[in-house]
Amino acid sequence: MLCYGNSETLQTYLEEIELQLNPEAEIDRTGMIVNGKAITLSPQDMALSCQCEDCQKLWDENGGTYGTATPIMVDFVNKLAVQVKKRWPDMTVIFLPYKNYTYAPKGAKFPGNVEVQICGMPGLAQYKDPVINKAEQDNIDAWMAASGRKIQNWHYNCWPADRTKAAYQYPHTIKKHYQDNKDKTVGSFINGVKDHWPRQNFSLYTWLKVLWNPDFDVDSAYDEYCKRMFGPAEKTMKELISMQMDGWEKRTWSSHKFSPKSVYEESFPRKDVLKMQARFAKARKEAKDDPIVTEHLDYLAPPLEEFFAESMLISEGIGVQTLKSYQVPEDPKIDGKLDDKCWKDVTGFGFVIANKDGAKPRFPTELKSVWTRDGITFAFKMTEPDTGQLAAKYGAESRDGSNIWWDDNVEIFLDVTGERSEYYQFIINSKGSIFDSYVRDMSWSCKGIKAVSHIDKDFWSLEVFIPYSAFDKALEPGTANKWFGNFTRHRVIDRTDREYQRLNCNGSKSSSDQNAFGPIQFIEQ
Repeated sequence: MLCYGNSETLQTYLEEIELQLNPEAEIDRTGMIVNGKAITLSPQDMALSCQCEDCQKLWDENGGTYGTATPIMVDFVNKLAVQVKKRWPDMTVIFLPYKNYTYAPKGAKFPGNVEVQICGMPGLAQYKDPVINKAEQDNIDAWMAASGRKIQNWHYNCWPADRTKAAYQYPHTIKKHYQDNKDKTVGSFINGVKDHWPRQNFSLYTWLKVLWNPDFDVDSAYDEYCKRMFGPAEKTMKELISMQMDGWEKRTWSSHKFSPKSVYEESFPRKDVLKMQARFAKARKEAKDDPIVTEHLDYLAPPLEEFFAESMLISEGIGVQTLKSYQVPEDPKIDGKLDDKCWKDVTGFGFVIANKDGAKPRFPTELKSVWTRDGITFAFKMTEPDTGQLAAKYGAESRDGSNIWWDDNVEIFLDVTGERSEYYQFIINSKGSIFDSYVRDMSWSCKGIKAVSHIDKDFWSLEVFIPYSAFDKALEPGTANKWFGNFTRHRVIDRTDREYQRLNCNGSKSSSDQNAFGPIQFIEQ
């Protein structure tokens, strides 16, 4: 990651542009930042977290998840654009606001040669929520004001599809977005990471139509879609898909945040999912003598079946371990050694491989937890035959270094409200270095956290104390209240036999998938 606060970075960037504009320069011309009359500006695919003096002067502690680093990038883009205008007046800087520099700051103004391509971080499907949509629309308008130009969209159909199996449809949300912005945008890049058509087919079809015509008649197209695709099962499938649309688009989330609660209690409660499941079974029977319609239903079946299964798992809590945290008279000594009496008296919970099967790991991990009226402590014991090779390259020089995840580490995800609508994330490596954030907002720091590791001959262990006072709002610990969370171990000591483990896993690749968060039960004794 470049340091965008350092003046030498600007000079280096200008030298690179000059080099790439020279047709005789002997350089690798793959991955160029100069393309025709465009100069592209996009940092690496991670949040900015530089701790140097130059960057920290511009860091916005109150910028939230999508704005802490915006002043750093705006300052750099502005300086670059000024130089480009002087040296290459016919060229345009294309800037991609992303991660924690997505939201535009008030009063920003570029010199007229910057075009902004905004990443819609929640994913366009979430624009159905009025609060989320307003924040995204305000951001579009702010970047337009800064650049004096129409913007491009970088939209995600893979978000939040990567965090839920829910088979939602959102064609009216798509149409509204492009109608609201038909005089504000010059086009969209749609970012998907795999084949989303079986799950989102009518929405994606609508999206491609609306890009050409924002007034595209969604409802008439929907009528024809159901008639042509489902024949004898037309009425039944129309009822089913309408429930997919209405559950997503017409029900406002009370938290205005994506979460398992929002999806499976508000958009698609269990009783509705059961009705959808029954309709799909009925459509199968209605189409049994029509091989083409049966083939269409076969195409739609896998994501629907995953949706129905996830609904059952979440509603019934199948396959999720409840982590029991036991009350003790005083907090254990945080030294990583796990030799306090309290650890001998409480139940440990084993991790599984973070894959669809949840197999037992070759290098077991055990987690225990205790609590007092001041805070909660987690103890990890991790089998490791060669602890002298533990990876611990990152984190020592500063708090919140993103690369700490590539060390041998553990992750802690805590939803302290019990609402399953937000979480705090902690990554701690084998040297006790800490990364912490509130969802994706790295400006949040856990005041009072203590984390110490201990490295033994054939295992390493870690104790982490987290005070309740670190959280703005948290359920008071006790028998009546439950937090939710998940815990991971990332083993990187041996790249040929790397294990990624979790306490709970539903097959998702994402550790932050709240569908796999299990209850944390406070046992009073």
